[in-house]
Amino acid sequence: MEDVDGAVREQWALIDADPARYDCYHALLEIYAGAQWVDAATCVASTLAFLKKATPEALAWLDQHRPPDLVAARQRLSDEALREQVFHPELDPVLTEAMGGIAERAANPLAHYESFFEPNHSLGSHSISP
Repeated sequence: MEDVDGAVREQWALIDADPARYDCYHALLEIYAGAQWVDAATCVASTLAFLKKATPEALAWLDQHRPPDLVAARQRLSDEALREQVFHPELDPVLTEAMGGIAERAANPLAHYESFFEPNHSLGSHSISP
């Protein structure tokens, strides 16, 4: 186990120095797969696939170990279900409700602000073009 931990630390140190060292990601995949650290190996294989740097072996690992797709929610959880099944029992419901309202109002202007930078956003007689 110490050999695995040391090998992992070594590869991550190299990646920290140069994140584009894809050979280190491939080495991590081999180390994790050899140690049967399935989740870690799957994460590395997914990263390589996303970066378009996966070998056929990495893609095969990913195909064999990919977690199932999440099922989309059909409806919003009720406030009661959130309180009873999701939120920590020590959360103050009044404070949580207040913070939720603040977060919703704070996020709304940000959404408008981001749309300002879309190509050809109208500024009356002016426009922003790429």
